[in-house]
Amino acid sequence: MRLCKQTMQQMIDNEHGSDYCKNINLHGYVLHNRDSFIAFHFVYVNNTTTVHIDYIYITNKKSLISLLAFCMNFWIGNNVKFIYYNAHCRPSDYDKKYLAALGFHVSGYTRTSSWRQPWKSRNGYAEDEMLEAYTL
Repeated sequence: MRLCKQTMQQMIDNEHGSDYCKNINLHGYVLHNRDSFIAFHFVYVNNTTTVHIDYIYITNKKSLISLLAFCMNFWIGNNVKFIYYNAHCRPSDYDKKYLAALGFHVSGYTRTSSWRQPWKSRNGYAEDEMLEAYTL
């Protein structure tokens, strides 16, 4: 199944709320496996190649492992030294659970800056409740 940008935006909004997708960068790399996907882009900080994961949408653990294995090989080939992920909290905490199991440092925080585009959460979490994960 090929995922188009509109389908991914709809999947994102279904998880969080109307118009949340407008705050997610889908213009970088988007790798998918069936109906799961990871969107990310490269950032260069002090001459260090960093990956910023913009969004993770998975339907099962096997898809996440498959996607991350492919991404890790791609990132190693691009000399990535640091991986960073942050997203609005969601009831299905697979990102929190699985990233922690893979060795990421995972924590929650309250967003203090405003969103690029206004949106209304419908998943039980306030708009400012965030999850952050990173590698060292």
